[in-house]
Amino acid sequence: MSADQSEMSVPSGNVPSYVNIRTLASELEISETQVYALVRGGVLPKPLKLSAGCVRWSWAAVETALASLQPEGQANGNHDPDPIMQKLRDAQARELEEKAQKALANGSGKPKLRP
Repeated sequence: MSADQSEMSVPSGNVPSYVNIRTLASELEISETQVYALVRGGVLPKPLKLSAGCVRWSWAAVETALASLQPEGQANGNHDPDPIMQKLRDAQARELEEKAQKALANGSGKPKLRP
């Protein structure tokens, strides 16, 4: 394996058209788990499945999704100044609420919620 092949991440500003999970997480400065949470929450687009075990995100689609987070001329108010983190927190809160609702619907009494 050459030195070029062992380099997995792409420096900022030089992102290819399609990126893997590691590169996407690195470019957004978040974990891979957070990338998937943002996809589940509808903040980031779903990846394209190229083959079994090979998915890529369109960088143009990611940029479009991120640009749509903050409407022009609108202040954040008391929200997190980072729109990605605010959307992540919102997605996590929705996921936690869904788990609680399912637990209650199943009659298991108090839901066991992780912080």
